[in-house]
Amino acid sequence: MNLNDRDVTETSRKSAPPQRPIEERGQSAEPGDRSRVRETDMTSKTLPPLADGMPQREIRFDAASVLDSLGNAVAVIGTDWRIQTLNRQWERIFGQSAAECTRRDLFAAFPFFGEEHAARMLRASRIDGATRHFDLELSGVMATGEHYGVRVSCTDDERLVIEVSEMGGSATKENGDEPNAENASLRRLARQMAAVADSAELLELLCTAASEQCEATGAAVLRGAGAEGEVVSAAGAMTLGLDRRFPLEGSVAQEALESRGVVSVENFTASQRPLARIVPELLIGPMLAAPLIAHDRLLGVLTVVRGDRAAAFSPREARRLRVIADHAALAMWKAELLEQSRAADRAKGRFLATISHELRTPIRLTSDIDKIRQIIVNLAGNAVKFTDQGEVRIALSEIHSSGETEGQERREVRFAIVDTGAGIAPEDARRLFRPFSQLDAGLTRRHGGTGLGLYISQRLAQLLGGRIDVESELGAGSTFSLAIPAD
Repeated sequence: MNLNDRDVTETSRKSAPPQRPIEERGQSAEPGDRSRVRETDMTSKTLPPLADGMPQREIRFDAASVLDSLGNAVAVIGTDWRIQTLNRQWERIFGQSAAECTRRDLFAAFPFFGEEHAARMLRASRIDGATRHFDLELSGVMATGEHYGVRVSCTDDERLVIEVSEMGGSATKENGDEPNAENASLRRLARQMAAVADSAELLELLCTAASEQCEATGAAVLRGAGAEGEVVSAAGAMTLGLDRRFPLEGSVAQEALESRGVVSVENFTASQRPLARIVPELLIGPMLAAPLIAHDRLLGVLTVVRGDRAAAFSPREARRLRVIADHAALAMWKAELLEQSRAADRAKGRFLATISHELRTPIRLTSDIDKIRQIIVNLAGNAVKFTDQGEVRIALSEIHSSGETEGQERREVRFAIVDTGAGIAPEDARRLFRPFSQLDAGLTRRHGGTGLGLYISQRLAQLLGGRIDVESELGAGSTFSLAIPAD
């Protein structure tokens, strides 16, 4: 917690005992003496003498009064996780007095700080000393409201300072127009992003707007690809890192994706995170990073930065970035769906233009055509979705084989969906048809879905007396074949 000189000076002046006039002490009131009083370092426990031989007067620094004068709730937590100090705002918000809570375990006194996300953020700040921001949502009798912003920092002696601000705190109550203007600005930005269909254009708009909204000098969108991250779009000071790759392990991007909350770094360059080591010329001070999540899909991380030695981002700016990231993630998800739909339309057009001779040749088939169509649409949709380059082909053939009894002939119709996608590893192929099983999972998951498509398709094929076969080579593509009895 930082207090500026003015706040400290005024507080010390209030708490200092009244001084007798200089004339009563038998000393002359020289102009230089008055100047020495004003220029004294007020963090000192004693004032220097005004003149030689004059006894020193002790002024006590009342830290409790300073904490009580703050607009936000503040708690100081010892290395043993016991509460050392609470201010009046904390008592007002959470309904417990300092006398009741002092020396009690933080998680016992306020159990909501023991929940997974909040506890992880507190412990991480104690371990690495970084300042972090996160949101706290409460309901019940302990709190007068529901939504709070939390800023946690660690002192040099490993004590934690937890600062809690109300979403509608004293600053906004004094000026009701300010939050209304801010909300209107965020709504305009959300509408702007929703109107953009091109992903590259959307990311460029997002970086520029996030930098302006958070009063930053730059912004960037980071994405994970395997064990690496990449700066896929940037504005301002972050353009130096555009298209640069960095290890995800230990990065701000990984921390934001795993915690699904806003991560704050007070001095990014000094922290020697992976991107800071790879692009040392960035010279970044404070950084905020918010995950881009839509429909439980991790689309990337939005970051805003300020220059070296700049002021840290406030909890309010951290909340604003989270709101921007939430709106942006929905717009990105919509733009991605639209691009996939357009790609499918182009693929469909090419397919209809180059339809094979076999598909023009009538083949007699006695079965449930609607269920066959459902299976083929699902298999072809998967092939298009997981093929970034190359082609998707559908072939139809009639296969004759010997039946179970001698002289009996069995006739099958085989639909083969062939793609040039990433392919499937042998160990993954065994779980393709399990319900709710997805091969594209984890922090870098790119595609949506429930993991039920292939399971349902296989069940439908079995109901029709057929089956689905898979042939795949990692890095070379896959062939999914639907075999249905023709008679």
